[in-house]
Amino acid sequence: MRHFTGQKTEGTWTATVEGISGFNGGEFNREVSSDIREGMIHPDDRVRVFEKFEAVEAVRGKFQEEYRFRCKSGEYVYLADDGIYLPDEDKKTPGCLAS
Repeated sequence: MRHFTGQKTEGTWTATVEGISGFNGGEFNREVSSDIREGMIHPDDRVRVFEKFEAVEAVRGKFQEEYRFRCKSGEYVYLADDGIYLPDEDKKTPGCLAS
């Protein structure tokens, strides 16, 4: 489970992130910022995934996407990413709740 607010790159991560990615929550926030995270999605999946995320974010909707993610070891794993974009207090910048 993770939660992002606005343009903040840090999320709140459960222990599951370490079991899947090899990064603990602190490492994930430090070493896998949102800019770097984009590069960790497999090149063959990247355009599709980010087009979907941007479209869903624009309407504050739900998403369900599967893609390959590069782990700390350099290997790729398939992730099933489900979540919803939620408006924050100013109703402009969405946060995201996902698992």
